[in-house]
Amino acid sequence: MARIISRRKQHFEKTIKSFLYSIFGTTMPFMLVVLIGFLLNKGEVAINFLDKGEVLLFAAGLYTVSIYLFGENKPSIEKTYDKILSNMTVYLLILTSASYTAIYIVKEFNFESVNLNICLIRIVSIVLFIVSAVAVYRSVYIDFKKIYPDVDITQISNDGVNEVLEQL
Repeated sequence: MARIISRRKQHFEKTIKSFLYSIFGTTMPFMLVVLIGFLLNKGEVAINFLDKGEVLLFAAGLYTVSIYLFGENKPSIEKTYDKILSNMTVYLLILTSASYTAIYIVKEFNFESVNLNICLIRIVSIVLFIVSAVAVYRSVYIDFKKIYPDVDITQISNDGVNEVLEQL
């Protein structure tokens, strides 16, 4: 029983650690800009990231990680919501990328005939980022759920030596 609890605890710890590395590694540029912005009394810089759709770039990176991990662990996906999330991540990546592309093109090429709704950009960015964080968490959780058999190296080595001795 203690061994099961230990494995569950270890699984949870590995999942959280990998999840946090994924989130912080992906959003580090944003965090640094926000930190410097607050140090320079320019707190609006965080909102500018959101308004420009740049949070969508972070979401795209997280979807890419989750697509890979879900793909590597297809047989281990048991829960219905994980299956749905696994199947949706490619489409969410495409939606995220297309959304960022549209925002960037409209702003970069000054299409004045197109009026971007900042509130809609913020909502879409936040929702897609949150879903990408959930996808990464669930894919990492499934990836670390693998249970590998206990291997006794000494016993395997002794068996190998005994087999060689028997053949002599």
